[in-house]
Amino acid sequence: MPDLDGYMLGSSEAEWRRLREQHRLWRPHLLDTLSRLHLRPGDHVLDAGCGVGTMLPDLARVVGESGRVVGVELDAPSAVAARSAATEHPNVMVLEGDLREVPLGGPYDLIISRWVFSFLGEPEATLAHLTEALRPGGLLLVIDYIHDPCRAYPEHPAIQRVILAYRQLYADRGGDLFIAGRLPQHFVEAGLELAEVDPCSLAGPPGSPAWRWIERFLFQHLDTLTESGLLSAQERADFVAAWASLVATPGAVIFTPTVVSVVGRRPTPGPERPHPPEMG
Repeated sequence: MPDLDGYMLGSSEAEWRRLREQHRLWRPHLLDTLSRLHLRPGDHVLDAGCGVGTMLPDLARVVGESGRVVGVELDAPSAVAARSAATEHPNVMVLEGDLREVPLGGPYDLIISRWVFSFLGEPEATLAHLTEALRPGGLLLVIDYIHDPCRAYPEHPAIQRVILAYRQLYADRGGDLFIAGRLPQHFVEAGLELAEVDPCSLAGPPGSPAWRWIERFLFQHLDTLTESGLLSAQERADFVAAWASLVATPGAVIFTPTVVSVVGRRPTPGPERPHPPEMG
């Protein structure tokens, strides 16, 4: 099992700025998904692993004053930042604790967990705990990665070496950057009805939002790779040189990992339970 005493990528101001930029990039996709799932005023929502609270204001606005949003975050400094992010929304509460164990309250109409399960590795206990907090008919939305498409073109082995090192970093610490592909089976095993699997990938040239997202992550955590023994000093220097060359190459483009929204519904008990309506 991974070490869950804190956020693997650190609790620095630089990392928090990266997370907020990441939210801005993927916010349209999130809002489209929430609309498709018919989240509405008065609903109760749990943000499971809310980080620094980037989603909390959006969720609070959708459910309105009659609704309720609860965030849960393991990392103490991030939980403090999340509370600060939601100060203008009195219908938001942030709890600190382990998703597998902390009392979650509820029942919730929607539980959302974005970019959390890729850190957990073995999701069964977390899924069971979250499912118990759903109302019958409630939805669990997990948004996470299938990392394969993450690649820069024209290809360079020094750049791909760093991408592979990050995948190994997650794996060494108990995570899984391909967890989204395994989640549908885990949902079914947890007793959820699989309602939707929706993949989304972005791409762009140097300077585009998609490019800046990947670039910032790759450079910001190089120290973590070298300190973990996953990247040598020479490999790091080769990467920096290759990236500078790529930025200057006409027609260069980068593809992001696939971000997958997996939706499950807690069954409604009883023989007269209607067939789940289709999404969309």
